[in-house]
Amino acid sequence: MKVMRLTLEVTVWLDRTDVNGLERVLLAERQRVFQQVFLRVAAELEREALAQGGRCGCGGAGQRNGTKPRVLETLLGRIELARVRLRCERCGAERYPLDEVLGLTPRAKHTLGV
Repeated sequence: MKVMRLTLEVTVWLDRTDVNGLERVLLAERQRVFQQVFLRVAAELEREALAQGGRCGCGGAGQRNGTKPRVLETLLGRIELARVRLRCERCGAERYPLDEVLGLTPRAKHTLGV
């Protein structure tokens, strides 16, 4: 089982200290923190996938060809990813290692939980 240990620091600005104000602030901070965690984990997974290289179905090697943004609606809110794009040097096919490792289909705009 793969494990990633993250250390987070959270700053909470309290404009109101009653229970309702505290709850509102903490829920907003929770969403922000978990979106950050999602992005950090996705970046690490993409780094690992790129380090493994991988070949195209035709056997050609993938060459970096910039990044391409992708927006996903998740249970954590809207996540904006900047994915590395690879282009096969042999056949020209493009692929996104992050999409592959996350199991994202080309047209998916949201996670199954949403």
